[in-house]
Amino acid sequence: MKRIWKWFKEFLQNDLWFQKKLREKNSLGKCVLLNFHFLWCVLTDGCSPEEYLWFEFYHKDRRERKTFLTYLRHARLQRKYNNGKVRTILNDKQAFNRFFEKELGREWMDADSAKEEEIAEFLKKHKTVFVKPKKGGCGKGVYKYYFQGEKVDSQKFCGCLLEQCIEQHPLLKEFNPNVVNTLRIGTFCINGKAEVFAAGFRMGKTEACVDNLSSGGICSNVQICRGIVDSSGIDGNLARFERNPYSGKELRGFQIPYWNEAKEMVIHASERLSDSNIVGWDVAVMEHGPVLVEGNPDQGTGVIQMCDVIGKYPAIQKRIREKWGTH
Repeated sequence: MKRIWKWFKEFLQNDLWFQKKLREKNSLGKCVLLNFHFLWCVLTDGCSPEEYLWFEFYHKDRRERKTFLTYLRHARLQRKYNNGKVRTILNDKQAFNRFFEKELGREWMDADSAKEEEIAEFLKKHKTVFVKPKKGGCGKGVYKYYFQGEKVDSQKFCGCLLEQCIEQHPLLKEFNPNVVNTLRIGTFCINGKAEVFAAGFRMGKTEACVDNLSSGGICSNVQICRGIVDSSGIDGNLARFERNPYSGKELRGFQIPYWNEAKEMVIHASERLSDSNIVGWDVAVMEHGPVLVEGNPDQGTGVIQMCDVIGKYPAIQKRIREKWGTH
């Protein structure tokens, strides 16, 4: 019941944004027609209000819409393939850091279990650290803490992890040096065999320290086979960009450094996590190679499909048919 109520509240919040976006470009009569069409897409394709606009369902037929991984389709996959162990490890940042210690590539500390002097020593060593709530997502509650030798109050970090800042690859820093510009790589693992089915490149367009779309970031699609950015950028308000607004750096044609290594890392991580799972991995690329930032059992459907407006569901269906002989 709590899950249904949470979904209903999110639906209403997203619908307010949806109605606002419809009114920006359409007459009242057209808005009414689009609302009826949206409700039809909810019933037939299980899409959310934002997905209807992200994926341009308003001019796609049923055959095209069936290729998109929508909210309901993704939720069904999560329930079937992400067991309790998977959700526990991925939803708890402390559990995640412990399980994937080797792939993190940075030092971290649980502020709740550390003594005040240990926290002070950690801050003194790293000077600037990321403070992350143990639970939650979308970059909410994450901030940089700049240590300047002051007396440490451990209560400031209650319920949080402290992490060494990631020094990203110089080529990625050119897009926006204020934020760690990350990759979102979607994997689907079934019967112990994982594959990458989608990827996006997320970057900040302001001085904020996170690159999430919900926090003002933008994303572009990444070719799975070659690791090249092949679409314009898009933000949470559906604005399109050929260059990063902060730096002016062109998006299309950019080669992601260490792309093959990044793919191999998330495939291995997915297969080690469990025999079956569907996960969206956030990956940072440092000068020496890729590292894991976090894994998301509810990876969202936007970043991996809204950039090039191409559905990624057939790749998952193909794997299911190969292994189970079902749709």
